[in-house]
Amino acid sequence: MYNMVQKQLSVWRFIEKNLVEERPVMLLYVLESRGSSPGRRGFCMAINDRHEMQGSIGGGMMEHKLIELAKKRLSDTEEFSVLKPQVHKKEATENRSGMICSGEQYVYLHLFTTDESALVAEMVSSIENEIEGALRIVPGKISFLSDPVRLHTSFEYTSERAFNYTEVFRPSAKVHVIGGGHCSLALSRLLDMLGFDVIVYDDREDLQTMNENIFARDKKVLNSYEDLRTSAHINDTDFVVIMTFGYRTDKIALKAIRARPVKYLGLLGSKKKIDDLFDELTNEGFTKEDLIKIHAPVGLEIYSKTPEEIAVSIAAQIILERNKPARD
Repeated sequence: MYNMVQKQLSVWRFIEKNLVEERPVMLLYVLESRGSSPGRRGFCMAINDRHEMQGSIGGGMMEHKLIELAKKRLSDTEEFSVLKPQVHKKEATENRSGMICSGEQYVYLHLFTTDESALVAEMVSSIENEIEGALRIVPGKISFLSDPVRLHTSFEYTSERAFNYTEVFRPSAKVHVIGGGHCSLALSRLLDMLGFDVIVYDDREDLQTMNENIFARDKKVLNSYEDLRTSAHINDTDFVVIMTFGYRTDKIALKAIRARPVKYLGLLGSKKKIDDLFDELTNEGFTKEDLIKIHAPVGLEIYSKTPEEIAVSIAAQIILERNKPARD
């Protein structure tokens, strides 16, 4: 897995290593990104006094310029923390980044001291062990909150000397993919890249596409999809996509997880197949409310044909569901 969280983890590990060695190390962190910008919120990098680097804040002239600033300040002995707004417009009169892609970013630079070793170690542990936590950045200070209840990721900005940034780290969203064929392999690859935790299930032994699937965190071979009733640890924050070998096994899987309170349930198949299946399920006790919760056919309508295109349509729909703002 090499997603946003893993990229952040590599940066925090780099900082931790340098602090252990008592080497000066500077963090560069994107607190906000608006419009067309090369780096997004949460992009980060670090550089030490040997000019060794880890991570990226988006590349280009902006990154080069801020790296040069970091190198200069790493040679100083005084503490250094500053927020640098970056405007990507040629005509900008202030905070011009040197790029012309029209967006803007807010990048925070912070020179760590050995007094902050415990903070960095806690950040590393939280991300490694998928324990909820929050990064808090205010002028001149970085802190870690181990109990982020009621917190959400946000950036409040008044000026370069008056701002408040909070980024909440929570375990990766889980996607249970029921069926381990070619579409499952393509979907697992894409979801892994997007930062989801993927678990794949199939009832066939020695299935080639299951063996090739190095992207799923776990792969389970079931005696029957009936086993999903008891063997699948699915909760109300999880996503489920059913894409088994055929009509009969899709039906078994759907009935097995009917009572599970999931965040999202999708079913792969043609409109005709799904209409026929839903008619059968209605005759067997499924209610209209049961069926309306199922995204079927699964995925956004992009006229997808190949496994890779189908994966894109399903992943896009999952992202849409995940990113919907919570209702009060």
